[in-house]
Amino acid sequence: MRWAVLICVGAVGASAGPTLDRLIDFQQYRYGQPPREFEYDATGPHGPVLAAGRPMWRAYVDLFAPSPKLVLIQASALAKADHYPIAVLRDISLEDVKLAVSFKLLGGQLARSAGLFWRATDKSNYHAALVDGRNRELRLVKLRSGRAVEWAQAKAAFDDAAWNSLEVSVQGDRVRLWLNDQWRD
Repeated sequence: MRWAVLICVGAVGASAGPTLDRLIDFQQYRYGQPPREFEYDATGPHGPVLAAGRPMWRAYVDLFAPSPKLVLIQASALAKADHYPIAVLRDISLEDVKLAVSFKLLGGQLARSAGLFWRATDKSNYHAALVDGRNRELRLVKLRSGRAVEWAQAKAAFDDAAWNSLEVSVQGDRVRLWLNDQWRD
């Protein structure tokens, strides 16, 4: 599956109770090191792909990123259709949330996607908004016991060779999405 995703802005979250704002800035990390603010795993039976004992997530240089110079890169080479590497922000538990990320798709033979997920109980149970670079779609997916159920999809216009932004706002059962500042409900 040789594919990679660059992420330059982590996540900002807010809950209905106490407000929590958090911006992940990768500038504090060293090139080649995985940021400590995340736990790394993968949906599917294969687990996280390791390189020299480390997950294939690490700080990477991109001078053209919205927040240069360091970004987070995921570069898995595992060619399995049921392998989706994830980076889970540590120590956050929110019911209603607003998340935002900048991303750039770098390659991929089986999949070219990036996204955000929320209401995760583990690597096999969560909700996600995914930008699909192969089919030019934005998808909402629920993963239950490792099985994906798509509950919405829409065609999406974006430049998969450039930096893009994805925002998700969740209030109860209502999910609102923005891809490059264009709203989807």
